[in-house]
Order: sequence, then C-alpha cells, then structure tokens
Amino acid sequence: MIKRDRLMGGVSIFLVAMLLLGAFSALGKGGYDKPDSPISELSDELIAEKLNGKGNLAGTSDGEDVDSSSESDTPPPEEETPPPEEETPPKKEETPPEEETPPEEENKQEEDPQTPPDNENIEPGDNNGNENDDNQTGGNEDSGNDGEGVAGEEGEGGNDSPQIATDLRSMQITLSELPDGKLQFYAYALGEGDDLSVKVVIQNSTTSLNGMPIESADGINYEAQLEFNADNYITIYLRENGDNINYVKYRIRYEADKADEDNPTVGDYPPTIVTNLDGFTGVMQTQDFVFWVSARTQPEGDVITSNNIEVWLNGKLIPKQTGDSRPEYELHFEPPNVGDYADYNVKVRAWDRKGNSTFKVYNFRYHTVSEGDALGEVDIILDATTIGLDIIDEATYEIVQGDTAAGVVIKFLEEYGYDAVYDGSASTGFYLRTIYRGDVAYGAEIPDKLWNCILRDQITLTGRSDRDSIGEHDYTMGSGWMYSINGEVYPGRGLSAYPVSGGDRIYIRFTLAYGKDIGGFDATGEGKGKLSSYCGVWINGGYQPLRHDWDEDERVEPTETADGYIEYKCVKCHETKKDVLPMTGTPEPDDPEPDDPEPDDPEPDDPEPDDPEPDNPEPDDPEPDNPEPDNPEPDDPEPDNPEPDDPEPDDPEPDDPEPDNPEPDNPEPDNPEPDNPGE
Repeated sequence: MIKRDRLMGGVSIFLVAMLLLGAFSALGKGGYDKPDSPISELSDELIAEKLNGKGNLAGTSDGEDVDSSSESDTPPPEEETPPPEEETPPKKEETPPEEETPPEEENKQEEDPQTPPDNENIEPGDNNGNENDDNQTGGNEDSGNDGEGVAGEEGEGGNDSPQIATDLRSMQITLSELPDGKLQFYAYALGEGDDLSVKVVIQNSTTSLNGMPIESADGINYEAQLEFNADNYITIYLRENGDNINYVKYRIRYEADKADEDNPTVGDYPPTIVTNLDGFTGVMQTQDFVFWVSARTQPEGDVITSNNIEVWLNGKLIPKQTGDSRPEYELHFEPPNVGDYADYNVKVRAWDRKGNSTFKVYNFRYHTVSEGDALGEVDIILDATTIGLDIIDEATYEIVQGDTAAGVVIKFLEEYGYDAVYDGSASTGFYLRTIYRGDVAYGAEIPDKLWNCILRDQITLTGRSDRDSIGEHDYTMGSGWMYSINGEVYPGRGLSAYPVSGGDRIYIRFTLAYGKDIGGFDATGEGKGKLSSYCGVWINGGYQPLRHDWDEDERVEPTETADGYIEYKCVKCHETKKDVLPMTGTPEPDDPEPDDPEPDDPEPDDPEPDDPEPDNPEPDDPEPDNPEPDNPEPDDPEPDNPEPDDPEPDDPEPDDPEPDNPEPDNPEPDNPEPDNPGE
C-alpha cells in the first residue's frame, strides 16, 4: 500500500514537471520579437491604402494570388506598366484605354441621402466614386475604375509583400473645400523587397496623355495642382529596382460648389431647368405623379443628361425611373395622418461640366383623393398628320383616381368605332399596334418634305398600306403609334404605366420614322436610321420647323472676278443651304466698266456728231432738199446749161480735192451751188 502511494506520488511529480517544462518552452518561443520596420517610426496616420479604394493598402509582390472577385485586383497587363526610369514612357503603357475614358457607370446616381441639399452638402449625382456601405469612397464598380490596380493581401505574410501606403482616394472636391486647388497627400512603398519606391503621376487636360510626374521632397509627402472643373487622374506606381511592378489610380473631380436653395444659380452660364411643374399653382391630387425634368446648358443649349440632375421630394432623393435626356421621376404622395391636405416640396438641381449649376424649388399642397373617386377630365386626340390626315378624332373623358392612360385610350377607341389590335391591358404592358375602321386612311398622302427626310434617313420602306387601317410597319419599318402627354412630352414608359391627372391632354400620334417626325425619337430608345432628327415635326395638322444644327460642308473662295460660296449641311437632318461670298478686290471697278459704256457712248456719239458735220451739209441741204444737191449733177445736165456744165465738170475736179480736203470747208461753197440751182 505504501509502495503504491509512493508510485502515484512519483507519477504526479513527473506530470507536473512536464507541464512546467512545456510552459517554459512556450514562453521561450513567444518571447521572440521581430525587428521593427523603419516605416513604423512614422506617424500613426500612415496606414496602408487598399488599391480597390475600400481600405488603405495597395500593391503586392509579383505573382501573389489575390481575390479574383474584384476587377481591380487583377495585375495590370504588362504593356500597361511603364518602363522604369524613362521620362516619356510609351503611350500604351501608362495610358490604358480605361484610364483615359472612364466609363459612364462612374456617374451613377446616389440614391439614399436622407436630407435635402440645403441642409447638407449632398454629393452630386455622377458621384465620381460613390459611397460604399462602409462610408469609404471610390474604387468600387459604381465609380468606374477609380482606384484600379492590384491590391496587396492582408493577413499571413501580407505585411511583408510590397505595397503602397497612401491616404489618397477617388473623390470630389469643391472650390470652397480647396480654394487654391493644391491637393496634399502621402504615398510610399511598404513591405519587403529590393529597393522599393513609388512614382506619382498626375494626368488632366493640361498635361500630356502620359501625365506629368509629381516630385516629393522627402519621398513621402506630395502636392498635386488640380485642374478646375475637370477630372484629375493620379496614378501611383509601385517600383522595385526601378521597375514598375504594380500601380493604383484615383480620380479626383475638382469643381465649383453647386447651386442650392440659398444660391439658386452658380457660374456665368447657369443651366436652364424645365419641368412639368412649371406654372403649377393648383392642388396636387394624383397620388403617383410622373415628374419629368429637361435641363440644358447655356448658351449652347446642349442637353444635360440624368447623371447631372438630382430631384428631392420633401428632402428625400428620388431615383430616376426612365429617360436620360429628359429623365422621369415618380413622386408618390402619402396621405396625411390628419386631415386630407399635406404640404410638399420638390427640389431640382442640374449642373454642367464647366462649374455652372441651377437649383429650383416647387412648393404645393396635396389633397388626398380615394381610389375610384373623380380626379377631373382628360382630352384624347388621334393625330395622323404624318400621312396627311391631320387630326382624325378627339374627345374628353372623366377620370378617377387609379386610371391609367391606357384605360382612357381603350375607352376612346371603342366609343369611336375603332377595332384596335393591342398587346397587354389597361393596367399592364399595353401597346397599340393597329386601328381599323372603314376608310379611316382614305386619302392618306405623305408630305413631300417628310418623304425626302425618310429617304435621307435610309429607313426601310415596306410599301404596305390599307385605306381601312393605320398601324405599325405601314409605309416604313419605323412606323407605329406613340403617345404624348400635353402635346410635347413623350414619356419613357407604356400607356398602362402612366397615371393620368386631371387636365392632361393625351395625343395618340402616328409616326413613320421611329418618332423623329413627331418629336418622340428620344422616347423610343432606338438608334435606327442615319439621321438623329428631322429638324421639324408633322403634328396637330401641320408642319412645325425646329432648329437646324449647321456645319460647313464645302467652301469655294471668291476671286476678283467670281463669287464664292459656303455650303452648309445640318448634322441632324442633312438638309443643305448655301451662302454666297462676294467677289473680292475688283468688283467695284468691274461694276462701273459696264456702266462706263453708257457714259462712254456719248464720247463715241461725239465723233458721230463730228461725222455728221461733214454730213451736216447734206442734212443742212435737206432744207433745200438733199436729194437735189445729190442730183445736181444729173439735174444740171437736164437744164440747158452746157456751158455752166463745162465749168461744173471742171469744178468737180477741184471739188474732188476739196472734199478730199476737209469736207466741212466745202459745205459753204456747195451751199451756194445748190442755192443757185434751186432758184
């Protein structure tokens, strides 16, 4: 028993000893400290930057695998890596296509601000690097390729791989935030490698395509002079032994502060904003109102697209529903908690790329109308001006809350005796294809001007038509029915998706050219034909000209003797016109020359009066009868005066020399001679 107790005690002591030995061994291993990196002595601000813009770390060693889920995590192609130290790297290497022309996706609109622009400096719609869920900005898919490059991995071994540490990110900066345009940031190489360094290059419209290097006094801190109202691209290259091994690129948009409620216009040429709430002074009753915005630059009048337009309803940013050149937004009005009325405001901001912007506010009251209750009246107009039939029919109908434009159109066609072929229903997917009624198209004839536009547009002709119907693909492949609200706007949604409001005028119009001939081309979403516009519309029973966009097509310079001309072609409809250039240099002297003959004529007339002087004896003699002096010689022999005739023949001899002498001298002696025979 005693031996057993001693044995158990020995085993216990042995186990305790082994545990202590293991503990000491573990402590020995844990006490090893890795030498500090020289970078650790820098400020705590110097946190590594992730290349994709979501963190603070960029760059990795060659061949290191990275997460393939992000496009920006793919190493740049070899041809996109500029050579080590060349002052002018090949164009292909530092300026890949995506760097020079950022994709449109970078302009996607931010959708969730919860405060109106006058309460907070809300980022503009094109966002140039949208906010992520973690409130970091730039480098995600919505911002294009901002922050593109190859990101270093964090975790095991990640701190040892070559990386770029920087506080730079893709962003927008306004003039008030950076008055002098000098952006300061840091960038340096981090990790293990042989002679690691970074090279920083800025590229904008003031630099070459390959950009301009930015120098640093200490190799860490940099200062970039940003170009105003422009995109500035800053690329940081990670280098090892002077060779570029990776890069990261950021886009910084530097622009003027945008207009707000306190400053409704900014810039020398603020854009114009037109909406379907302009002039509205009544009470809103439609629960779901389709709000559209049309904005244009000044003074050029170019269209401002939806990327540069923002709309708020009572402080909440409203996402665009459809359209680009004239975007549409659906405004939904909630019934008030108390009573039937509530106050609403709609705010709109539009800006161009030159620092000009405009801000508009609409205030109105909303009155709740229950589903099925009366909202007022709408007008329906059936228009076939494009085939010479003008307005075919029109009518007025009462509407109720919840009615769609399609429902009203179906009722109208039925009541006016049309058999309509259409897809969908009044509430879903309505599309009008063809209407039938006896002789509805009798006398149809396409106007000559429109026909010439169609031919220039090279739209496929079908040659199909019927006097009892009007429908899609009649005459051309671009024909069909479209609808317009209040005559000018063609919504970018179907009739069944458009909630009508009291006072609306719904035009159902027939087009032969995808809407170009009736002003609805933007709404079709098509890119068919050779022309972008016909610079005129055939609606409401007539032709309405629009503005041409002339471009010089041919020029013949004038000369000293001939006029020249300039021939212009409209870039939209290809119509031409010609302006005459007057001849230069000699037109003034040339003009009097044909006129001089008239004053010169008197000069030739003077010799004529001089000639008549010798002839005058004859006209002077006519008084005594010129024929007689002409016939004195024959007459003289008739009278019996042979003797005087003898001297007379002697006289003719001296008379001959005398006429050879100045004839004007002979008239005097001749006159007496005729006078004598006259006696």
